[in-house]
Amino acid sequence: MATTEDHELIASEVPSQAWEKQAAPARGPCWKPLGVTSILGLLTLGAVLGLMVCGVASLIHRHSKQQVLREDIRSRPAFLSEVALEYTPQAEEEVSDGASGNVDGLKHAKQLIEEAQSLKALDDKLKAEAAKFGSQSEGLAKEAANIKQQAITDAKDADAARQRAQDLRSQAEALKKEATDSIGKAADLDKEASRRKVKAEQKKQEAEVLSQKAKTTSDGAERKEKEAVNMELKALDETAAQRVCIHLPGVKLQGVGPATFDTILGPHDIADEWQCSDWCLRHTACRQAVFTWETSVCELYGEATTQPIVFRERWPFFNTTYCGAMGEKDNMLQMLHQVYDQKPWVPPPHNCSWGGDNCIHTKCCADVCKATWDFKTCEAFTCYKKDEHFAGCKIAGADPGWDGENLGGHPNGEIEPAPEGKLVQGVRLYCFSVVMWNDPPKQAWMSSEGEIAGHWKEQGKGIVQCDDYNIFDGIGGGSVHNILSFVQAWKKVQDDGRWKNSDWTIKVDPDAVFFPEHFRQKIMWNLRTPQGSAVFLRNTFYKFQLLGALEALSREAMEIYFERSWECEAHLGQQGGEDYWLLQCLEGLGINYQTDVTLLHDKYAADENCKDPYGVAHHFFKKTKDWDECWDKAEKAWNGAHAQ
Repeated sequence: MATTEDHELIASEVPSQAWEKQAAPARGPCWKPLGVTSILGLLTLGAVLGLMVCGVASLIHRHSKQQVLREDIRSRPAFLSEVALEYTPQAEEEVSDGASGNVDGLKHAKQLIEEAQSLKALDDKLKAEAAKFGSQSEGLAKEAANIKQQAITDAKDADAARQRAQDLRSQAEALKKEATDSIGKAADLDKEASRRKVKAEQKKQEAEVLSQKAKTTSDGAERKEKEAVNMELKALDETAAQRVCIHLPGVKLQGVGPATFDTILGPHDIADEWQCSDWCLRHTACRQAVFTWETSVCELYGEATTQPIVFRERWPFFNTTYCGAMGEKDNMLQMLHQVYDQKPWVPPPHNCSWGGDNCIHTKCCADVCKATWDFKTCEAFTCYKKDEHFAGCKIAGADPGWDGENLGGHPNGEIEPAPEGKLVQGVRLYCFSVVMWNDPPKQAWMSSEGEIAGHWKEQGKGIVQCDDYNIFDGIGGGSVHNILSFVQAWKKVQDDGRWKNSDWTIKVDPDAVFFPEHFRQKIMWNLRTPQGSAVFLRNTFYKFQLLGALEALSREAMEIYFERSWECEAHLGQQGGEDYWLLQCLEGLGINYQTDVTLLHDKYAADENCKDPYGVAHHFFKKTKDWDECWDKAEKAWNGAHAQ
């Protein structure tokens, strides 16, 4: 932009003649020759700037000392605030007239230039704001479009809402109609309810009358019932006064003609043997009562027998009672003697001291004899007295300085068969096997243990022919040389509990051929185990006469073992096989034994004889085919020697 000094320089260089011809007049007509090359600011401000530039040009013309030729002016144009002035003759006169006021005009021109600059800055600001407003306008346009679209959506929703409202209005009208109908029905029901209320009140009054009659009748019935109960009790008392009962403690007899003898009125509970015997006493038709303490069961019979089933001198106890008329007392006593005459003598189990313990009071030793490896010789333990307070079990005699008195040894021994006429142990059998189902065969030619067990189980042979049986999953480590596995197997038997319902518990190896019926026959006719004896069966001639393929214990022996097996675990090592460990344990607990070396034929004892007509079990057979062949041979031999 041209400054004040620029204006002065331009004015001085313009010749007077040229100025006169080119300068624009200072009055209104000067707008016609004036050309504006740049418009500052907005269009409205451009007009004002044109007036300012025209005045300044007039002042410069008046101040000039010499003329500038038109050709010079054209070759060297002068600029003032971006406005070019064209010279005209009329302008020269205007410049000459205004020369006197050139100073004031220049000042005024400067002010105008400054104002023009301010106006341009304002123009720039307005343009920026216009651009900003333009951007905002675009945003508002988009927002307006969105609002419009939302308005369209809202309009659709409104239409849907109006339709829904119309539907609801229709439903409301239907419900209103239904409500009106319901109100009408309710009114009818109210009327009906009122009518029934009146009727119910009448029935209530009638019921009260009947209730009073019923109470009167009930009171009379209770009196009659009490009279009937009293009469029944009186009759029972009179019956009991004419009868007598004789008790047989520890005996369970067979019964004939079971009866209930219910009361005429109300229940009658029996909780012990006295109530059981008393109830039999009060009924003329009752001849025998048997009470089992373990189950609290009272069994009443119309006939009395002299056939014992069990003699028990330890828990669980039994009690049998004979009841009859006074004149039958002698006969009942005779029957009592007949029963007890059948009771076999059973040596009580021993409770001896283990090695290292004091045997001063037990006077016997629990440990079995100390044998050589082949069991040809076996040195027994003896309880020697040391002094009045201590005694110990020794093999080679008392220690020096001891009193040395022999107080006793290892008292276990063979139980003889029960004499004829004495009760023999029952033959209900609970059998079990321990099977390693998933173990492969030890050699390629063998069947696996699981295959063999599954074979005889599928055929219904072996332990399946016992009265009850179990097949337990084996414990890792085997059972021949792992005492812990063996002990765990017997604990499974204890937890199962079915052994309590049987006379014998028998463990059979899965690869053994076993005949439960042969075992029963052996007990009844050969061993004749005295009923109630705590015994185990030695089964072979080999070494210590017990091999683990067949282990048989009476119920009484099982009771002792489960009560005191912890002693064996505490005092016996875990060396050797399960069979010798079991023998030491059972004898250590005071359990006696019976021996039949034909019970088991075992290849470990070089005793394979499937054709023995008296065999019970045969061991071992590692192929199902061999197992079947032995079964067939043994069954044929037995049947040939025991013809029915």
